[in-house]
Amino acid sequence: MGAEHLESIRRSKRIVVKLGTQVVTSQFGLAEARLRALVKDINILRGQDKEIILVSSGAVGLGKKEIITGHTLSLVEKQACAAVGQSLLMAEYHRLFQELSGGQPSRIAQIPRAVSALSTS
Repeated sequence: MGAEHLESIRRSKRIVVKLGTQVVTSQFGLAEARLRALVKDINILRGQDKEIILVSSGAVGLGKKEIITGHTLSLVEKQACAAVGQSLLMAEYHRLFQELSGGQPSRIAQIPRAVSALSTS
């Protein structure tokens, strides 16, 4: 990350962090060491009075590792994987933020969304 990007982060009051499935999961399931490091970094920024919004993918990928292996998923299977994976992901975020918050209150929430909810028509 260049000096220009770091200066932009320093000036920002609100920072959105987007984690993709490849960051959140590993070949074995949840990428706990990676998430732990990210939560530590987020807590450092929160300590600098930054508002952090964490946007996370990974529910379908995580759920797939838990319940289904080896084939392309149907829509219903993707929905089932998302349901299983989302609860695991939220529980892990809650655990990590509680453990690593250094006494700062942490609010963990899920805002479910569907493609149809994003329609402008």
